[in-house]
Amino acid sequence: MKERPIIFSAPMVNAIIQGRKTQTRRIAKKTNRPCPFGTPGDRLWVRERYTPCEVTGIVRYAADALPETVTNRPRWMSSIHMPRLASRLVLLINNVRIEQLHNMTEADARAEGLCCPPQWNTPPNPTAHDTASSAFRDLWCRLHGEWLPNTWVWVIQFERIELRTHVCLNTDKNDSVMEVA
Repeated sequence: MKERPIIFSAPMVNAIIQGRKTQTRRIAKKTNRPCPFGTPGDRLWVRERYTPCEVTGIVRYAADALPETVTNRPRWMSSIHMPRLASRLVLLINNVRIEQLHNMTEADARAEGLCCPPQWNTPPNPTAHDTASSAFRDLWCRLHGEWLPNTWVWVIQFERIELRTHVCLNTDKNDSVMEVA
């Protein structure tokens, strides 16, 4: 079993915590190589936007903050710089496959964790969609610029196996761990 980092936005972190997100799609740069994120049985630790308290070392996460707090707080650290110790989420990879983006099913779009019906939407954009697939397409275009070409993607199915409720960077008080089976 290997453990690797993976970056998620604040809305997608919330979808994982709420149990709505169990799949992610990542562009496959090379289709003739193994998935760089791992294989079934491997673990992914989630990198997300965060800030440690300078006094206590307790970590706060942008996914938990009010939108105006995230926007106005200058000390939020980019998820790319999150050390392993600051991560609160661990995911277990259940399945990995490669497919073309447009082969995604409606069930796959739901598993991507977008906000639920009656009006699907893609946070933080309030645009409503009739289907999860339409909402996912909108999200993909905002993240990657376009829906075409029909690019190859890694589809990583996972389950959340750990959610730490209290993370502190400058002490050994990282003991509040909620195991999720």
